[in-house]
Amino acid sequence: MESFGLTNTPFWRNVAVFTGDAPLKDVFNTAHYWRKPHGTRMVSFLLIGSGGKGGSGAVGAAGSAGGGGGGGSGAQCHTLIPSEMLSDTVAIVLSHGLEENNIHSYVGLCPAGNWKTDENYVLSYAGAGAAGNNGGAGSGGGAGSGGGAANATAMPLGWNFSTVLAGQNGIAGGGTVAGAALTLPVTGLLVTGGTGGGGLPAAGAGVAGGAFTVPAQPSLFMPHPGGVGGSGTTTPPTNGTSGYYLDKIGIYTYGGTGGGSTHATATGAGLVQSGGGRGGYGCGGGGGGGALTGSSAAVGGNGGPAICIVTWW
Repeated sequence: MESFGLTNTPFWRNVAVFTGDAPLKDVFNTAHYWRKPHGTRMVSFLLIGSGGKGGSGAVGAAGSAGGGGGGGSGAQCHTLIPSEMLSDTVAIVLSHGLEENNIHSYVGLCPAGNWKTDENYVLSYAGAGAAGNNGGAGSGGGAGSGGGAANATAMPLGWNFSTVLAGQNGIAGGGTVAGAALTLPVTGLLVTGGTGGGGLPAAGAGVAGGAFTVPAQPSLFMPHPGGVGGSGTTTPPTNGTSGYYLDKIGIYTYGGTGGGSTHATATGAGLVQSGGGRGGYGCGGGGGGGALTGSSAAVGGNGGPAICIVTWW
């Protein structure tokens, strides 16, 4: 369990934060457990699915190595429910967002039966974001889609007490140009997708991975740049920026950004492919940058693990 910055004041003393950081050996048979404290009247579950991994950039001739696409964010589900409608113990299954794709996260009641395989026991459900695609020969990898919003069939027990949101799509990688920017979601979603890597140009300096477009400064939303392209033949590009949560805006969390591409005529120390930044909780990873033939290989950033914040009073 992690505090996630929420346990620093007395107001948050009735908060438990569970994350998918530690990979579960068997996601369908292993869970975190939360036990309802005596005297609790209302319980809030904020559940966000894991983000998708960013795609790897291609390695090839100048003008023929696209950047990897950014991964999509997980979906979001907020369930506010009277405590008498809950079992004494609640199971929380969270995806870690690493090698697996489309493993969803959920909160389920704990009856005597097999809740793990029966949707009738599911209270909250959040789909995982999809991975971004790898870059190709002169074409950027496609973006991973955001996790789909839950429906009543997926979470019948909590449907009438919940607000559900689809995740945000990632951003595609650049073909021979810089990765495109990501605009922060305005749906109420607290997480983002990842951006794509820069594509290898036909000539000249490398280009940047996709950045985030944020409100004008001064702003509570910090700038979030992509990796920088190789400015000279022996200057390597930089990796994308990893995501993090913005401590001045509660639990709002950034995804990873894309890596920059190498110089079109890179040599020696410049022959290094950039990787994408990893996603923050529930966010997509950034795509890797395109690189000239002979570059050491790198990969896209991992998607962020799922998270569930339980608050009771």
